[in-house]
Amino acid sequence: MEYFPIKIKLGYKYQYLIWCSGELDQLFTLSGIAPAFKNSAQLNLFAKNHQLELTPDNSYFNLDQIKIWCENPTSQIEPSTFLNVWNIFGDLAAAFPSEHEAFERLTQNYLSQYNKLFYGCNLFSRKAGAKSYTPAWSAQDLQSIRIVFMYGLNLVRNRVRLQNV
Repeated sequence: MEYFPIKIKLGYKYQYLIWCSGELDQLFTLSGIAPAFKNSAQLNLFAKNHQLELTPDNSYFNLDQIKIWCENPTSQIEPSTFLNVWNIFGDLAAAFPSEHEAFERLTQNYLSQYNKLFYGCNLFSRKAGAKSYTPAWSAQDLQSIRIVFMYGLNLVRNRVRLQNV
């Protein structure tokens, strides 16, 4: 298992967490919560104390931006940003069996919207001659993404806890 620091912004405050890459990608948990820290120094101290070797990474998720979008969903969607947020919510859910099952059901229910985000990143258009894809977002697409994101934001509120180090 590899461990990476990630940074989120929620409630206009930055928090640092540990993302784990392995057979199942997920956020690091301890005693039923995903520990968060006020700064990278606290995160690094925690990792050292728990013998977790962190691989440097600059992943950042502005969940305040997602929360604002959820309040008034528009078709102004940056596919890579939204896909990354969808995935990090899934990785948080993966750390908790009941939430993982529920999030997987949500993803299956809204797989067409997930796929639009994925293909909207145009990973395949980088090949010679491949055409770029720009998703068209229906009102149903926006509502579907909002449902997933509201679930994810609620999961963060319920499972991520700021630690005193």
